[in-house]
Amino acid sequence: MLVDGVRVGRAPVGPLWVPAKAILVQALSDDPRRFEPGRDTQLVTPKAGDALAVTIDLRPSVLLRTEPEPADLFLRSGGDSLLGTTPLRLLPSRLEGREFRIAAPEHADTLLAGDALLALAPSGGPASVRLRRVAPHILPAAPKAPPVFRRRWFQLAMIGTGAALTGTSAALRHRADQWYERYLQSSDSREIPGLYDRTVHYDRLAGGTLASGQVLLTAGIFLLVTSAHR
Repeated sequence: MLVDGVRVGRAPVGPLWVPAKAILVQALSDDPRRFEPGRDTQLVTPKAGDALAVTIDLRPSVLLRTEPEPADLFLRSGGDSLLGTTPLRLLPSRLEGREFRIAAPEHADTLLAGDALLALAPSGGPASVRLRRVAPHILPAAPKAPPVFRRRWFQLAMIGTGAALTGTSAALRHRADQWYERYLQSSDSREIPGLYDRTVHYDRLAGGTLASGQVLLTAGIFLLVTSAHR
């Protein structure tokens, strides 16, 4: 045993008179390869006039491993406290009589008793825990909106536009007939070419408007009827 770096003999040792200050007590193993600072050393602060007993637990620590790694290890004591992520080495004194929770993404939480972990590694070897994988939560896909040509307002708009264009073509045809009558009745050689051009212009407008109107009207009625039967 060492007390503040001074060899004081083999345990149990004492009583020893030490100053009232922070003192490092260290146990030395016969095999230096088995030395673990977190396990074999202890910092104590005795007060003046107090008797203080120091016990060092030399049991080997447990190396906790999980599948998969890393995973978070929580101590369950009222509110969960994060101790670290695996692989993680734990002292037996921190395991006894306590309960732990292991959490990893896309895996179910696993509850373990510290005594069970000690039983998994009685000689200080690794304790391996396999976590149960769960399917990730996938939100259902939002329903797709129907294409615009399948919407009722669009179909009615096509029918209305087609009817309007068909009516407009009749007015344009009437206008073309008027100019054609003036063309036939005119005897002025300078006026005749212009009258003819106007007649052709309105005739073409009437034909194009009628064709467009009929296409829109027919397509609108077809879409409206077929959508109603879906």
